Amino acid sequence: MTSLKIVGQPRPQAAGRYDERMVAPMRQELVGLGFVETRTADEVDAHLKGQPGTALMVVNSVCGCAAGRARPGVALALQQTAVKPDRLLRARDVINIASDHC
Repeated sequence: MTSLKIVGQPRPQAAGRYDERMVAPMRQELVGLGFVETRTADEVDAHLKGQPGTALMVVNSVCGCAAGRARPGVALALQQTAVKPDRLLRARDVINIASDHC
């Protein structure tokens, strides 16, 4: 048997780590609730810096924390409150980074 030589090697970087077909429904779940998708720090800044009012930013992930709890919890919270943030934002795919910490 030939060794894959993966022991001791650094983990792959975020780009391309998860199949887009798996990630897309998780993005769409929040976008469907009215969240604006942000994919860069500049986009986040444009939505937050100097803007009046409130914002709710959800950092999306495919790990159990977000997939099973955070996104459904955010949806439920928004449905059950009369007071809503002025802006709903979904953070860029920290999916690959966040899941390393779950």
